[in-house]
Amino acid sequence: AGAVFHDICNIVGRRWPLTEIVLAPTLVQGDEAAPAIVEALSALNSESDIDVIIVARGGGSVEELWPFNEEVVARAIYASRIPIVSAVGHETDYTIADYVADLRAPTPSAAAELVVPDRSEVSRQIRGSMVTMEGWMAGQVARHRAGADQLLLRLRRSVPNVAQERQRLALLLGSAQSAMAQSLNGQRERLKAYALQLRSLEPRGTLARGYALVQRRADGQVVRSVSQVKGRERLDVHVADGRFPAEVSKQYGF
Repeated sequence: AGAVFHDICNIVGRRWPLTEIVLAPTLVQGDEAAPAIVEALSALNSESDIDVIIVARGGGSVEELWPFNEEVVARAIYASRIPIVSAVGHETDYTIADYVADLRAPTPSAAAELVVPDRSEVSRQIRGSMVTMEGWMAGQVARHRAGADQLLLRLRRSVPNVAQERQRLALLLGSAQSAMAQSLNGQRERLKAYALQLRSLEPRGTLARGYALVQRRADGQVVRSVSQVKGRERLDVHVADGRFPAEVSKQYGF
């Protein structure tokens, strides 16, 4: 059993050095071997951080390997929550444990190779994946660079001549300023005409042309007809430069 464990440790350490190996020593032959194997499997299943169990022993006669044909051992292997690799005896040795286990290995050394990856193979796969990834990334970079170059070329073709556009803009600004000046001059002249018309319509302007505004003093009502006044009624007469009082002495109609 010591040689078997030593071989397993050597192979596992060579293939995947980070592996932690837990030994559950037990009898592997004799009348007390079967319950001891069951007890060892139960102890390993109570642990929470065990990934796989190798049930192993070296070669021997049928009688020496018989504990691995016992029903209690077979049931314990079958009921294990942790995957079990059976590696009992030599390649030509078969026990019931081989048939109820999750996997059979021809020898304990072969079981050690089955339960851990080979770091050299994993390294080779990683290097291959890195080469593939680098090639893919190089292709992506080249594709995006080509797309960027095409986009830059289209932009250069679509960008107008700056000097020509600046000259065109100056002409447009000059035309706009000239049109705006003409429009402002026209508006200014129209405003002057409107102002003259408004001044001519002001009461003072009318009075300056010789007219007068007559109001009854009693109520301030503007007198527009002789029928609005009566004899001796007091009036206020407004002229361009002031006002003066008046009194009706007589009415005349046209």
